[in-house]
Amino acid sequence: MTTGEPWTDRPDDQVDWDRIVGMIDHLPQGDRPGTWRDVDGLSSEQWQDFDTRYGATVYDWMRVCYDEAALVGFDWGDWVESGSGRPYIEDPHTVRDADLHTLRMVLTSHLRGDHFVDGHLLAIAEDGTLRLLLEAIKSRSAELGLARPALSRHLAEIAHCPVAEAASIGETVPCSKIVTSQQDRSDRFQLPTPWIGRLDLAPMLFIGANPSIGFDEDYPDRSWTDWAMYDYFQHAFDSHKDWIKDGTKQLLADGSYSKPVAFWAQIKGRASELLQRDAEPGVDYAITEIVRCRSQGEHGVPEAVTECSARYLAVTLQLSPAPVLVTLGKNAGNALRSIFDLGEGNVIGPVDVGGRQRCVAFLPHPNAFQPRTFAKVIGLAGLEQLRVCLLER
Repeated sequence: MTTGEPWTDRPDDQVDWDRIVGMIDHLPQGDRPGTWRDVDGLSSEQWQDFDTRYGATVYDWMRVCYDEAALVGFDWGDWVESGSGRPYIEDPHTVRDADLHTLRMVLTSHLRGDHFVDGHLLAIAEDGTLRLLLEAIKSRSAELGLARPALSRHLAEIAHCPVAEAASIGETVPCSKIVTSQQDRSDRFQLPTPWIGRLDLAPMLFIGANPSIGFDEDYPDRSWTDWAMYDYFQHAFDSHKDWIKDGTKQLLADGSYSKPVAFWAQIKGRASELLQRDAEPGVDYAITEIVRCRSQGEHGVPEAVTECSARYLAVTLQLSPAPVLVTLGKNAGNALRSIFDLGEGNVIGPVDVGGRQRCVAFLPHPNAFQPRTFAKVIGLAGLEQLRVCLLER
């Protein structure tokens, strides 16, 4: 039985399990993820009289579980009290032998139980129960091929790029110009952007030259944890944090939102044109760049393009299942043609790019003063070619 709630019963292969099990890194032995009054000797009923104040990380993780619809819609209370779920609660080690669906039921029981018994989540975090559960989910999702550790690892490698790190401390490297352009304006170094959106799912991948920078944005820097950073980049459009609203407006440091970003608005428009419906940002398409460091007006891109693309582009494309790639602007288009030895023309394919057969479209930069729609650049025949690629993925 399902509840019909939007936070339950998403298919296993559509849940981002890496995002959920990332909480393991925030459960160091002996540390409390929140603060509460001492409850020794109190019954669970009495716990409800206390106000447990979890840290922001715990609240974020709870929201992630609901966002991912990783919970199961069922009578969890009866399952725990008198059903087959009781052993998993009484002896947390039994989760090691449970299948993924059962683990989702256990996760549901704990999260919903915390809603009714104040402090329950903190208790299972402190006694190791939550760690056992998350490690079991991590193991089972990996066995089923649902975990994506390579994706998480690649994201972190780009965000903590050693070349950008070297440039930021004054070493002379190909990326020095683009990195120091940031430092001229701010002492807060904004991390390179691996991509934004569900790279692992999106059927369209838009590729620009490099991400533009804004100095008033709520954007990852070196103070962010890897888990928060992952949420920003991989779930920029669908996180409960609303990092990017409506696919076009950036969350700012003061909690307000920017005006619609023309670059993102054009991408959303092109995705909708191709799909012949309103595109869902981050799900229908993701966005990446040839050069991942941020700057204004593509400053420093020519100097960094060879170093950055050689390090990261091929792996990024290998991790993306997108059957349609769309380059934006001459710098991005020329780089992709050169790296993958693509021929001339505004639409090519299917051809092997990054180990997959894909169609590739070459559009002007979204801010260019020239025709930018698929229909005007590649024509109706080109549009149909891309749509066939999407259907055959």
